Amino acid sequence: MGNLIYDAASVKNDIIGVNRSNIAFVIGNGINLYKNKSENKSWNNLLKKIRKISQSNKSEEINEGINLTEYFDILELSKEDKDILYNTIKEELSKWKCKTHIKQIYQKIKNQYNAPILTTNFDEVFEREMGLQLFPLINTDHYKYLWSSYFCNKKNHDVLNAFAIWHINGMISNPKTIKIGLVNYVNSIRKAKILIDNLYHVGIEEWKGKSTWLEIFLKKPLFIFGLGLNTDEVFLRWLLIQKAIYLNRTGIESFSGWYITTKCDICKNPGKKNFLESFGIKVIEVNGYEDIYERMWE
Repeated sequence: MGNLIYDAASVKNDIIGVNRSNIAFVIGNGINLYKNKSENKSWNNLLKKIRKISQSNKSEEINEGINLTEYFDILELSKEDKDILYNTIKEELSKWKCKTHIKQIYQKIKNQYNAPILTTNFDEVFEREMGLQLFPLINTDHYKYLWSSYFCNKKNHDVLNAFAIWHINGMISNPKTIKIGLVNYVNSIRKAKILIDNLYHVGIEEWKGKSTWLEIFLKKPLFIFGLGLNTDEVFLRWLLIQKAIYLNRTGIESFSGWYITTKCDICKNPGKKNFLESFGIKVIEVNGYEDIYERMWE
């Protein structure tokens, strides 16, 4: 018997609609890739361009046996490459435009659901389009800046229950916060572990991560889309494991959220479904990308 295929209306009404008072959205680069093949908005092409500009003798190809996170680490080995890398990322992503479907999705989440958004994307196309400002929850150093700052149209301290956009892997307005490589992910895991260990030591009301996006990630059911969540996405997959551990330890609930994808993706990656559902993420399969990026938000 095949997997159940959901239609966009069911996802919109029976998942988002029913849970609208207790939901957060996790959005990946798929939202930019949709209907943009001609613009080459992929990390593969961007990193190849950086390699070409760097005038290095290293290979420009991302061949079998190396993933994008590891390729980024190769680019960072020399200071020259590192400077070119971050400047090129900022320059290229600053050219991206807020497409109609992106604006529709974000406005729906902002105006109708009033829910927080966690994004792995570095671009700020919607933020620029809507004139959103960057607010720090706490004025502090670079490390906490990334974890405790959000975009919104007003300063808002209700981390869990109000719209704001949190860039969990960094943002182009502060390129030093950008995290792509495996080394970056391992460092992020180390920092997140310090915060999560503090949570178990002092309790949810006192913990240092209360003013960061980790508060949202751990406590809210997550509606995840536009993310490959493949084996190279070490940080996010580790966080999903930590979320399941947190829910089990607190006894609040065992359900972590939903992962929206296409039936084609799951056919090719059955192990990904096993991983996600083992840690409380229900995999929701739809027929195609139009369901994910358009019909679900009509």
